[in-house]
Amino acid sequence: MSNQRIKIGLSIGDHNGIGPEIAIKASQVLATNPRIELKLIGDRGVIDFYANQLSISVKELPEIIHVPTIDNLSDLVPG
Repeated sequence: MSNQRIKIGLSIGDHNGIGPEIAIKASQVLATNPRIELKLIGDRGVIDFYANQLSISVKELPEIIHVPTIDNLSDLVPG
């Protein structure tokens, strides 16, 4: 069996839904497994907000891949 860690990227999904809360709670469970290398994917501000609501220190979270929230589609710039 390989000693290689399993890499998982966990998206927070829609920041207006239950996705961020579920992703943060799941990250706490997955962090107990030393074979898993986890990264949360989503808007850092949203993740920080929900972690605070859940009384979870941001320092306890896995690495965050910041993908900013876009509230207005006209803010998108192709290319």
